[in-house]
Amino acid sequence: MEEEKRRQQEHKQRAEQFRNNARQARQDTSQRKHHWTLEALEKKIYQLEDEISRLSVEMGQPELYQDPDKAQKLQVRFQGLQGECQQLTGLWEEMVS
Repeated sequence: MEEEKRRQQEHKQRAEQFRNNARQARQDTSQRKHHWTLEALEKKIYQLEDEISRLSVEMGQPELYQDPDKAQKLQVRFQGLQGECQQLTGLWEEMVS
């Protein structure tokens, strides 16, 4: 019986945390919208796309992989830029709709 009560309490806590996280995400999105002008957002997205394209070409060079540390750092940077670009593109889509 004790175990069941503990599980129910944990479930309630997880559900409350989920609701709080969702609420915070909505607030964050709202605040991000006000941080960017449409023109500045488009400029940033273009810059990110250019950098992603440049890194993609660099990652296609076989000699890069002779230095595994450099290759890994480049891959991490590439993925980070892709994630940022996707986020900002989503924000741009929200702003124009």
